[in-house]
Amino acid sequence: MSMFYYGLKIHVLCSRRIGKLPHPEQILFTPASVSDISVSKQAWAELEGRVYFGYKIYSDFYFNNGMM
Repeated sequence: MSMFYYGLKIHVLCSRRIGKLPHPEQILFTPASVSDISVSKQAWAELEGRVYFGYKIYSDFYFNNGMM
């Protein structure tokens, strides 16, 4: 059985602001067929000193440990 993905996804990196809505630092649009973990590796791998919150789909043990 083949799967097809149509449309796009939005990926947003925000900084926390206590008592306020998060401030978006980076907004990325990708085709729906692009994997979420590959986007986070390509776009945010160089950022240091961050705590990431996201869906389990963004989980990659070796990549995440390298970011901390």
